[in-house]
Amino acid sequence: MGNLFAARCGLELYDGDTDYTPEEKQLISTGEWNDKHRQVFLERIAGKIGNLESHTQTGILVPIAMTRQWMRDLFDRQFKGQASWVLVKPQISHSQLKDKVTARSKEGHMISPDTFERLTAQFEAPTMPHFTLENPHTREGNSLLEKQIDIIWSQINTSS
Repeated sequence: MGNLFAARCGLELYDGDTDYTPEEKQLISTGEWNDKHRQVFLERIAGKIGNLESHTQTGILVPIAMTRQWMRDLFDRQFKGQASWVLVKPQISHSQLKDKVTARSKEGHMISPDTFERLTAQFEAPTMPHFTLENPHTREGNSLLEKQIDIIWSQINTSS
């Protein structure tokens, strides 16, 4: 979805997942990942995004799970409130989503079903203004997804 959003809006995509170290991936997959680890990671990628931001004309899309408000606050402070937030909500059941995580975990993704359960249980609704993008999780739903992206991008540009 990040690729689709970035392409439709002419943004540079920065996938924070590529910046996890092997040690961090191991901590995540074993369920030992905690807020202290997450803060170090977020500060590191915020610095990298800040460097990218000074070299791009278009803006940067960062698809990353920020399940807790302090994580979003960290980015807001780093980018002086200039970030626009989009909450992605799945339009499939929790069970179906967990099945997808299980399949990806079997393919080698670092998020295990247990870690997924722990992270989703910790989710805190955003307190700052944000947009909501409902992800149908189907190929047939891509046109609906594209329409939502276009509307959100238009609203972001109107409010900037």
